[in-house]
Amino acid sequence: MLGILVLIVIVIVLVVMIFRPKLGILLLWPMLFLYPHYYMWQRQLLPLNIGIDDLFICAMFLIVLVRQNLMGGMRPRFGYAFWITFVFFIISLISNVNSYLLVGVELEEFVKAILKGVITVLLAYSLINSIDDLDDLKRLVFAYCFSAGLGAVIMILQQFFPGPFIIFTSPYYVFGLEHGARPVPVGAFMNRNNAAIVLGTASLVIVSTLGLRSMYFRKSLRFTLLGIMVVAILFTRSRSGFLCLVIPLMLMGFVGKNKGYAMIFIIIGLIVFLALPTFRGALFERFGIGGPGGEYVGFWNPIIMRLQAVLGAWERMTLRRLLFGQSQIVDIMFGYPTAHNAYFGIPLTYGFGGAIWMVALIAIMLHKAKLMTRHPDLTISSVGRSIRWCLVVFGLYCIVGGLIGNYYVRYSLFLLAVLAQRGADLAWQYQLWDYDELYMDNPDSIALGEGYMGANCSEIDSNGCPLEG
Repeated sequence: MLGILVLIVIVIVLVVMIFRPKLGILLLWPMLFLYPHYYMWQRQLLPLNIGIDDLFICAMFLIVLVRQNLMGGMRPRFGYAFWITFVFFIISLISNVNSYLLVGVELEEFVKAILKGVITVLLAYSLINSIDDLDDLKRLVFAYCFSAGLGAVIMILQQFFPGPFIIFTSPYYVFGLEHGARPVPVGAFMNRNNAAIVLGTASLVIVSTLGLRSMYFRKSLRFTLLGIMVVAILFTRSRSGFLCLVIPLMLMGFVGKNKGYAMIFIIIGLIVFLALPTFRGALFERFGIGGPGGEYVGFWNPIIMRLQAVLGAWERMTLRRLLFGQSQIVDIMFGYPTAHNAYFGIPLTYGFGGAIWMVALIAIMLHKAKLMTRHPDLTISSVGRSIRWCLVVFGLYCIVGGLIGNYYVRYSLFLLAVLAQRGADLAWQYQLWDYDELYMDNPDSIALGEGYMGANCSEIDSNGCPLEG
């Protein structure tokens, strides 16, 4: 029955994509955040266990390319977000080829990683070429947040009904449960850290864009989903996710233009935290227990162990790895601990070029977000602020987790890059339009071949309009 339902949904989504490509772009996020991973893995419908979500992105790219670019006459857009994604694919390709040459086994895993890089490039192109105006920009942001909220609903349902909702988890999660791992609601986000970083990002986007109006995603619905996502983060007992949400929210309560909303959420969250011992106890337990067997390790020991893993990895650094990178799969095969830190892990995985790439990605994104926040249009400035706050979340998460190797985090990060590029482009276009309106030719002067730019100061009144006669 579930298989038939999934098939019907796929057919409906494909039909919608063909006739309404922009609406298909919005349907991407609920498909990603509500995808039944374990169920599809059990059925093994496609080779290499390729997900329907990957095929969806490929179909979306082809539809955008054919319908909008080739048949619709719209010139293809590339720009910063596309090229930064394409460069990442090249770096990832070199790293995975070098890694396979080192071990000579598990070719399937390296091929899948390379194909995921291709999928990321197709996703970036589709998103860039689907944002034509401010309404498209706003709808894409709201679709991401709404879908993350639906994913949080699945997580909460999984907390209380783990059996029926296990179909949304990954096979690795189920294997862990079979070997004695403690059950934690992760929904379709694969693991608790994925869930926490996506939900934390969506939460800050909602807070940053509460001033925007929407016909369907009303403010009351946004408040409701925000509360659901915070509860879901607490249920994951993810230490990094909790800190990545709380620290930016506290900073937002003291700086920026959303102090009022942020302080309200901080107060409500504090009341919930103190009044509900279930949430508080689960979080304290997570900060106290973290060993493989559930033994007490305290707060600082996990940080120390991760630091030791990073130092050990750098001690084994070779010139070949520094130049070409090396996948974490190789470290796992050799029995080495992986670096749970993106600042050190990105050079280890993607080499020196990967480190330069990451600096360029963040620097350009911050520059474009800064331009957006200064724009008078509320949509552009709100999205610009949300990008900056989300980068704070990613910056904190990089201390305790990987960044680019995780597909959900990767898609969220490249979504921010697309929003930064298109938001800055639209801000520049609107600035040009305002400039043209300010110096718009007078109909009478057009016949004379004159305009505002050719008029003398004495011929313009106090309102900036040409004087008659």
